[in-house]
Amino acid sequence: MIQIRVISLQKALERRLNVQKHLEHLDLNYRIIDAVDGKLLTNYEINHIYDKVSAQSIRG
Repeated sequence: MIQIRVISLQKALERRLNVQKHLEHLDLNYRIIDAVDGKLLTNYEINHIYDKVSAQSIRG
């Protein structure tokens, strides 16, 4: 069975619980992955992770 991956901010607890409730009700296999809050990243972290040339080659 395919596992559903839900990407969710840890601080969005109500939304996360609501999604869990629905997926469990449907008896689906899922995994919650903690999202990164981009608003909390420093410019150094963004520049270290993000490569503009690679992104443009992927997106066109």
